[in-house]
Amino acid sequence: MKRFQQPPNIRVRLTVVIPARDEEAVIQDTLRRVLATLSPHYHELEIVVVDDGSTDRTAELVAEVAAQDARVKLVRHDRGYGGGRAVRTGILHASGDVIVAVDADLSYTPDQIPRLVKAVEQGADIAIGSPFMRGGGVENVPRFRLWLSKWGNKLLGRVLGGYTCVTGIFRAYRREVAREVAERIHLDGKELWPETVYYARKRGWKIVEVPAILRGRRAGRSKFKAGKAIVSHLRLLFRYLLRR
Repeated sequence: MKRFQQPPNIRVRLTVVIPARDEEAVIQDTLRRVLATLSPHYHELEIVVVDDGSTDRTAELVAEVAAQDARVKLVRHDRGYGGGRAVRTGILHASGDVIVAVDADLSYTPDQIPRLVKAVEQGADIAIGSPFMRGGGVENVPRFRLWLSKWGNKLLGRVLGGYTCVTGIFRAYRREVAREVAERIHLDGKELWPETVYYARKRGWKIVEVPAILRGRRAGRSKFKAGKAIVSHLRLLFRYLLRR
């Protein structure tokens, strides 16, 4: 995939929301990479890290970076609610005009963020980074997990309007849209991602997909549970079929 070539709009106020639970192995490196990559392009940049009840030093390590750079903000949950709740919390603490959500392990590298931001600047309400569309790709992801993700997205995406990736966190939102999602969709887990697509279509919002490269975890422990993912995908599929 080609790197973002058009210069990003430095006037855009950008917030990057990072949900984190037990990510001490990667979180400081993640913050440094996001800051180093985006700082030259966005003069008004903030990173909101939501610690979702970590039992390790994640919050402490984020606080260290925040003490050195005011653009980094730490928000803490008293316990682990789930990635969906963490993203919703981050959105409600964001000040940017465009809000992007990424995983703490940077499964989507920060140099891909300007593509999503540009799509929102050009009129999208939500821009989804998709590894499964033409121009996207996957690197170093375990074979079974990749197979499950592909088929889950194929089935759910077809029901939800023909999208290629509806279960991924990597998205950019227009501020008003993001806040409505955070305030109106009361889901705490990863079900928030496809439910947001469903809700957006009902609201008549413009959703676009942007090619993205998904990479396997570089450090720390994966929180992926195959059985849980299968049950979740099937439950969501039946839910959306019944709503049609």
